[in-house]
Amino acid sequence: MRQALGQVRGAYALAAICRREPGRIVIAKSASPLVIGIGEGETLCGSDIPALLGSTREMIFLEDGEMAELTAERAPWQRNGPPRRGGRRSRDVLLTVADQRSIRP
Repeated sequence: MRQALGQVRGAYALAAICRREPGRIVIAKSASPLVIGIGEGETLCGSDIPALLGSTREMIFLEDGEMAELTAERAPWQRNGPPRRGGRRSRDVLLTVADQRSIRP
């Protein structure tokens, strides 16, 4: 995925699945919204908070140039391009949403 992203220009939010690893989804973004949802025994991705509210209230927001590998148990992420020292890392949940009323339109 990292090699392919080196050729992509403009805004994107992508998700890729490989037949050989159906339990793994790789996602990446640049200038488009992409949210990771952390549920019980599942990790989700969507375009924004309301897209995931039916499944989880714990969310992580990818920043431009970041890529994440989603499995049911985890969502490590890294920046696109050459790996930084330390390689992959995990991120704390950045937002816990009480309900849809707490989201401003």
